[in-house]
Amino acid sequence: MPKCVMTYLTILSVAMSLVASAAGAADYEFETLVIPGVAPVAQNINNQGQIVGGYTDASGASRGFLIDDGVFTPIAFPGADRTVANSINEENTIVGRFIVDDETHGWILKNGHFTQIDFPGADHSWAFDINNRGDIVGNWCEDDEIPLCQFNLNDEVLHGWLMNNDGFASIDFPEAAHTFGLGINEHGEVVGQYYDIDLVGFGYKRDADGVYHTIDVPGAIESEAHRINTRGDVAGLYFTPEGGIHGYLMDMDGGLVTIDFPDAAHTAVLGMNDHGDVVGIYFDADFNNQSAFIGNRVE
Repeated sequence: MPKCVMTYLTILSVAMSLVASAAGAADYEFETLVIPGVAPVAQNINNQGQIVGGYTDASGASRGFLIDDGVFTPIAFPGADRTVANSINEENTIVGRFIVDDETHGWILKNGHFTQIDFPGADHSWAFDINNRGDIVGNWCEDDEIPLCQFNLNDEVLHGWLMNNDGFASIDFPEAAHTFGLGINEHGEVVGQYYDIDLVGFGYKRDADGVYHTIDVPGAIESEAHRINTRGDVAGLYFTPEGGIHGYLMDMDGGLVTIDFPDAAHTAVLGMNDHGDVVGIYFDADFNNQSAFIGNRVE
């Protein structure tokens, strides 16, 4: 991938203390990522501070991106109509998804080379996270009647998947209608979201031995678990009855911290590293303005 120095990348820093609902307070220094002319979505951050995500430019082209020490690099799967980068590990290996001819596929970018990833027999596949061992989690859809398999919970059946040295395995929360695989750590623990038979969404954690646990943020009408780091912290987002969206970080003991970008109406945490630094997006009250952010944890 050719690199271009992002001389116009603007970082706006704001410090804010967060109040914990079940754990000690945590402090974050927030930064807005501004790329003129586009609205980026920051999907994940690794321990080196490298950030990946996706954006759509003024022409309507959708690409992934990597920001590494202030250098912005667009990412486009060869021949794809749209590309999104979802995660990066410590080996600088990136995974994501691309769309071509109304079909969605996962991909891995390693040492400058793309490889397509598809769950065996799936009509559509996504790759969402990769750990340092090269284990990957993602989603697959079994209904090719729906273009792009656009998370239509009434017409499709959605599953998570795990790819490791043993090959592919489907991830399905017990008795769930749908399951999403969104994050994996070095221990092989997986997090994501599932929908029950009433199509109510909950986060979950799947232990390395295959035991599932529900993650249900108190007071939320729906919860999502997007990432899990090496020490077992889980990050994600939840929805309130009033229509609000908030990020959260939950430690391994269940202590919960709500994460809100200063003065934002809605905050979605999508990525996290081992230190607890987070990335995601925030919105105004009407969802008219979207911005990507970094939250650097201060301990």
